[in-house]
Amino acid sequence: MCAKALALKDIHEDKNRLRQPVRRTPEGWKSISWETAFQEIETELSAIKDKFGSNSIGLYLGNPRYHHHGSLLTSILLKKSLNSKNCFSVASSDHLPHMLAAYHLFGHMAMLPVPDIDRTDYLLCFGANPLVSNGSVMSAPNIKKRLKALQDRGGKITTIDPRKTETGELADRHVFIRPEQDTFLLLGIIHFIFQNKLVHQGEWQKYTKGLLELEQITKTCTVDKVARQTGIKQEVIESIANEFATAKKASAYGRFGICTQNHGAINGWLIYVLNIITGNLDQPGGLMFPTPAVDLALLSSLVNEEGRFNEFQSSLNNLPSFDSEIPVIEMADSMLGNQPDSIKAFINISGNPVLSTPDGKKLEQALKQLDFMVAVDCYINESNQFANIILPPTSPLERSQYNMTCNLTAVRNNARFSSPLFSPATDAKHDWQIFLHLSNILNQNNSFRSIILRLISFIFKKAGPDNILDLLLRLGPYGFSFRFSFRPPFRKALAANSIQNHHKKVRGLLFTKFTFLNKALRRLQLLYKISPFSKRRGEFLVGENKKLSLTLKKLKSNPNGLDLGAMISTLPEKLFTRNKTINLTPDFYLSGLKNISVQFNESFSLSENEFYLIGRRTPRSMNSWLNNVERLTKGKPTNTLLMNPENALTLGIKSGNKIRIESNRNYIFAEVELCPSIMKDVISLPHGWGSQQQFNTFSTIGKTSATSFNDLTSNLDFDPLSGMSRLNGLIVKLTKPSEIPK
Repeated sequence: MCAKALALKDIHEDKNRLRQPVRRTPEGWKSISWETAFQEIETELSAIKDKFGSNSIGLYLGNPRYHHHGSLLTSILLKKSLNSKNCFSVASSDHLPHMLAAYHLFGHMAMLPVPDIDRTDYLLCFGANPLVSNGSVMSAPNIKKRLKALQDRGGKITTIDPRKTETGELADRHVFIRPEQDTFLLLGIIHFIFQNKLVHQGEWQKYTKGLLELEQITKTCTVDKVARQTGIKQEVIESIANEFATAKKASAYGRFGICTQNHGAINGWLIYVLNIITGNLDQPGGLMFPTPAVDLALLSSLVNEEGRFNEFQSSLNNLPSFDSEIPVIEMADSMLGNQPDSIKAFINISGNPVLSTPDGKKLEQALKQLDFMVAVDCYINESNQFANIILPPTSPLERSQYNMTCNLTAVRNNARFSSPLFSPATDAKHDWQIFLHLSNILNQNNSFRSIILRLISFIFKKAGPDNILDLLLRLGPYGFSFRFSFRPPFRKALAANSIQNHHKKVRGLLFTKFTFLNKALRRLQLLYKISPFSKRRGEFLVGENKKLSLTLKKLKSNPNGLDLGAMISTLPEKLFTRNKTINLTPDFYLSGLKNISVQFNESFSLSENEFYLIGRRTPRSMNSWLNNVERLTKGKPTNTLLMNPENALTLGIKSGNKIRIESNRNYIFAEVELCPSIMKDVISLPHGWGSQQQFNTFSTIGKTSATSFNDLTSNLDFDPLSGMSRLNGLIVKLTKPSEIPK
């Protein structure tokens, strides 16, 4: 069983978990009532908003809100109610490149294809360690069993990473690559495929464009140049490219390692493009789109929430907004600056950005000087220790659970609902109740927009998240249907082509001149898709679930969940792009490629004692969460600095030595662990660990040996195209404590 799942019991029983709101005072933290807490928050936030405007209140949304249906939906409402340009989230230090690529290629940020790992013959992994992360943007329970099953049926796994990870140890082949050179490798593989005429001929070409342009832009990325750039032998690159392109069913997958680097956005795009041109997108065994029981992509499109790219630009670096958020690299400076839109007050939702966003020390200073801060969290941590008021939600075991987000990226369609194990205390509040109350505090004017948002809040409060979930399940692809016939595939394809051709003619005659009519038609189409009239019973289901009409009641009667079948081909019908086409070469990425060509043949020589620093994840860690849970931190320390033995011998360093790691921003100390599975000149430290303190409600208790990777990063160092945080490939200098001048 997953150690983090067992830790839920520890969290529920932890005496340091907050159960009542607390206020920070000169004498320490003091418990206050919910009524007092909300009154003070309303007074402070209203005064700041009236004086400085909506943008003076910032918002940070952490990872935990994604994993509960109530908190996910109401946090979206909270962001809408705030209506500030200073909204941030974990996305721009985690998975933003995937969402950007999904938006630009498939028309919606939630259209995230995942490897069909149960049917693939070849899995190519870039900067990912699914054996530890359990997938990550690929929800795959019992991933080790699935990977071994892939190999048992004659399939092959290739991993590409500066460190031979736990997944690399299991793989058939591991290839070391210089940090931050994945972009060049991907371009080289694509170039090889074009050069050797290995582009797959198939149905995908009917709904894509830009193939010739893609071939042109990769012409200069020859394999010999890429070999020098990446440190991978030319014959190895050619072998990987040929194996992938000629495999019957192959899937290329990349994750955190390729996202959090200098060209993270381009990497996210190229991974999808590689799958497309080899005929592996939307095909069994390739990269496929799940059909979740609650279709968030379709539902959010009804309210024009496909991603909202470049709706406005950030004030400091002129970076494009995405999903009404700006990259976290600007968060600290937005608090410290004196510009008109500076942040004076801050709302931190289930996050610990001091440990998970660049330059934690700078953010600490920024949080200290705010006029007011409120946090929603069940613990006092490195970030919300600066809050004026903390609002604690119920424990995970005191609320129901349905994970809409993970089902968006599930390798096999499923639905599972968990009822709460314990009843919450009488005066306790769930996170969704807290978010609704904060939304109403921020939403008090009489504009039409505010009235609609208050109405939604009222409906949600009265219905509750479980009843809302029941409605969404009924509206989903497995929900109630008035139509019982299963339309044969050829009729379905014929109808889809007829509708598409008809829409092209209509738009050409009328809707190109009247944008509002075009939008109205699109809304009607989307409404039809979620109606009982559009679904045909059995269209997505197999076996005993063929006649299923999914409701919350049915999920409750199946506590182990329902298997809704393998992923099916859904393109081009499922695309949200104009005319249902995929543009392989969006202008957004082409502009970024201009900088890539300049960086070919750059020098890789390091000065004395310099190394490339990369992060890693450990089986008992969970981003910046739960480092205060004893079950997950006891035993042998895992927050160690991995170093190749050859480098250690040269420097005279042994396992267990404590050394200083210095970047151009800061320095930290860490204990060395010798590791032959990491490249020479590369070192690795886990990301997201605590700095020096553990907290309880009223004081600081004890010290930990943890050190924060994040203190070495800089908010001035980011992907110039997207603003994605650069957390891998940092050049740092090592010094033994005995050699540090006093």
